[in-house]
Amino acid sequence: IISALDYLKNYPYECNEQIVSKWFGLKMVEYIGKNYPAIATYFKSLNTDDASGKLEENATLSQLKLEEMPWLRDIQHDETKLKSIGKLFNSSIQQELKTLERKINKNQMTTGGYSWFEGAKENTYISTRILEVMGKVLLLDHTLVNADMKSVAQKLVTYLDSDTTIFNPKYTYHNALDYLYARHYWNGSHPLDQQKVAQLHMIIQKSSLTTANQPAGLAAK
Repeated sequence: IISALDYLKNYPYECNEQIVSKWFGLKMVEYIGKNYPAIATYFKSLNTDDASGKLEENATLSQLKLEEMPWLRDIQHDETKLKSIGKLFNSSIQQELKTLERKINKNQMTTGGYSWFEGAKENTYISTRILEVMGKVLLLDHTLVNADMKSVAQKLVTYLDSDTTIFNPKYTYHNALDYLYARHYWNGSHPLDQQKVAQLHMIIQKSSLTTANQPAGLAAK
């Protein structure tokens, strides 16, 4: 995932999904720095003129590569990739996070939902996706989600809990599956009404044969 963080951070588009994905990427950098400081220190110490050689200069880091970063073998000779990751770990992460969180707050609609782009209409898929991404960070380390972002999530949960395209059996079961998956990250702080759970189970039960023929990720939900 580390080799993909720079891509997430520098993704050129500014739809709400990508803004939250950039936030996710930076939160992963923050998580690595907090829980795997040796990895963060290595990337911070990369010499931009010799990005591929630093690792082999230090026996401890070489052992670390074998034990904690086996994937690094795939990119250790890709100097451009190593430099970009080093730049990411040396960037002003906290300031960038504040900027992204301001955008996430600003782009949340009064209903609590999100549109694809600012100014458009609320969209169930994108709102569910944003709740899912934020939930993954919460599950990884709840301290990484500050009070402002938890407030955003609370309003988003309230919006989705009343979204008729999720609970109406006439609509696609995909919405119900995606919603339940995203929602489970927040059940501890925002329990889902059991009557609504029963509604969703009825919708999903009718789709078992269909989901079995879908990609494994969808079937697993």
